Amino acid sequence: MVNKTGREVILAVLIGLFLAGSLQAQHDWKENVLASRRALNGLALSDSGKAQSPSPASLKHIFYSLFVPGSGQLAAGKSTRGKVFLGIDLALWVSYFGSLAYADKIGQDYRAFATLHAGVYAPGKSEQYWIDIGYYENIYRFNESRLHNRDIAGMYPETPEYYWQWDSENNRLKYNDLRLDELNWKRRATFVISGLILNRIVSAVDMLRIFRKEKREQSAKSSLLYFDYRYSRLEGETFKVNLLWHW
Repeated sequence: MVNKTGREVILAVLIGLFLAGSLQAQHDWKENVLASRRALNGLALSDSGKAQSPSPASLKHIFYSLFVPGSGQLAAGKSTRGKVFLGIDLALWVSYFGSLAYADKIGQDYRAFATLHAGVYAPGKSEQYWIDIGYYENIYRFNESRLHNRDIAGMYPETPEYYWQWDSENNRLKYNDLRLDELNWKRRATFVISGLILNRIVSAVDMLRIFRKEKREQSAKSSLLYFDYRYSRLEGETFKVNLLWHW
């Protein structure tokens, strides 16, 4: 089951894709209008009478988008769509490093809190130690619990290095809340990684769709626009423009 943070990451990617589609549709419409005008003026004709088209998308652009979302679209001339994918990726990276940085700050805060309110000696402690001190009032209660469960190996030496004694129950509970906050921010970073992977997959699939679309359009339009000039003594000069546009 995906939690709230995971749904927010996926929703952000989908909204970005919707905006990319809308902006790219407007951009493509403008390009089609300009291309039609150039074709009618004879400016988009090659020496063989075929319309010149921009450099088509290729398979390498799909791999570009798989590694850096939007880079394939940018390289293929789909700048609007490429910028959206790239913007989503940058935002996700900022969110990822920001979540880890904030989790690290919370970790420093709860360690300092335990030092102040439980007399903990912080250097060299394992992650399990920081978990254990949040569930027991002091080291003696903890060791009694381990001894009762016959887990002698799990006991801590009753020395100043491992000693702790919470000054109040409220502070122990507050310590646990801080530690859980750190875990939640680390989970957010994990969901952001899922969003980064999703953005790469969707960007590559989008580039594949563009590649196939351009291949079909290139094949359909390669010989549909041409000029025809004829001269005869009876009819004189005849100039025809043949235009068949397939979508």
